[in-house]
Amino acid sequence: MWRVPSLQLSSNKSLLGNAVTFVLGAAAAVPLVVTFSDLVGCLGSVKGSSMAPTFNARGGGSCDVVWLWRWRVRSGRPLAPGQVVVLKSPRDAGKVLIKRLVAVEGERFIAGSRGQVAIPAGHCWVEGDNTTHSMDSNTFGPVGVHGAGGWQDLARGLASSQVGEGGGQAEQGTAA
Repeated sequence: MWRVPSLQLSSNKSLLGNAVTFVLGAAAAVPLVVTFSDLVGCLGSVKGSSMAPTFNARGGGSCDVVWLWRWRVRSGRPLAPGQVVVLKSPRDAGKVLIKRLVAVEGERFIAGSRGQVAIPAGHCWVEGDNTTHSMDSNTFGPVGVHGAGGWQDLARGLASSQVGEGGGQAEQGTAA
């Protein structure tokens, strides 16, 4: 009769040991995943029509998946007009936007109803590909590259349609 309680105690130790191992493994993995996401990149989803047909070309509330490549920005490599970027909204810091970079500091160009625009130092001009459904620099002007309303979370996106499946608002884990 002593053996039955002994086996139960051993079984409980095994269960406890597995739980401790799981908790320690998860505790070690979380900082690695967060660091990778912050420094290298992560997956995001694009909702909305402001970047159609590049993203969400199917319409009807479709949602494309993108890779938010943070390494390029953190490495100091310059961005060039034509690239798709992710930035915090200058109007609502709680929103993340995905837009195409049109012009960088020092450039001059014609911006629709605004006429000729000169991009000041430390700023850039972003627009959605679907100009009739995009809140972009045509609405809020040049965007600061640094600072609270700027590109703290700037990244490059790759549409799921470009990786084999085939703007809006982005979420981290989304962009407009």
